[in-house]
Amino acid sequence: MENAKFEVSNAELCALLGVTRNTVKEYVKLGLFSPLRYGVYDAAIAVPAVCAHLRKTSSGVPTSAETDADRARIIKAKAEMAEMELARQKGELWRKDHVIYVFGGQMTLTRARLLSIPTRVAPQLLGCQTVAEIAAKVQNEVHDALNELSEPRALDDIARQTDASLDA
Repeated sequence: MENAKFEVSNAELCALLGVTRNTVKEYVKLGLFSPLRYGVYDAAIAVPAVCAHLRKTSSGVPTSAETDADRARIIKAKAEMAEMELARQKGELWRKDHVIYVFGGQMTLTRARLLSIPTRVAPQLLGCQTVAEIAAKVQNEVHDALNELSEPRALDDIARQTDASLDA
């Protein structure tokens, strides 16, 4: 009786298990059982296999498909971390605290330079006779400040200071 086959159609197996045809296909893909021939299954093999599978998955023991997916996820995460570390070493990726530090440094530099404009321009305005002259001198000083601030040298200096201070 051990080798007795209890042949059932796909529809009968679905009814026995209380599942859809797609679920039966998934069980076959998982390798729980195989059809005897097209659309015919051995219920004596299929039902115990599905029961064992359901016990295993409901008990918290991962299936091989789940462990494979977990391994793939871990491998992908490790690869992404390695890519990010390589990009960081190449200077293509900065840590968040570095960006905040550099941006803060740039803002401090900008503030200081803009606040120095009145002191720098005031002596030049003493001899001015018209509003147009005053406006031109103020405008020139503002443009000089903005040109100075837009030079990459200032940002590079802050970046070098950042790397030295935050990596230490």
